[in-house]
Amino acid sequence: MCIKNNMRIEYNISGERFPIGRPFPSKLVMSQLVKEGCKFYVGSDSHSLDYFENQITKVKDAYVYLNSIKNQLLN
Repeated sequence: MCIKNNMRIEYNISGERFPIGRPFPSKLVMSQLVKEGCKFYVGSDSHSLDYFENQITKVKDAYVYLNSIKNQLLN
C-alpha cells in the first residue's frame, strides 16, 4: 500500500532508548521492504531541540545505513 500510494515508511531510531534496544522496523524487515521498493525517512522522536541536537549524528548514520541496504540490493 505504501508503494502504491508513494508513501514513505519511518525508520525510527528511538527504539535504542527502550528495552528493545534497536531501531524499528528491524534490519530483517527493512531489508525486505527495500527489496519490495519501499522508501523511508528517519525519525528520532525528538520532541525538544536539545534532544534533537544530540541525535543528529544518529540520524545521519541511519540514512547511511538505509542507503547501504539499497546499494547492496542494486549490486
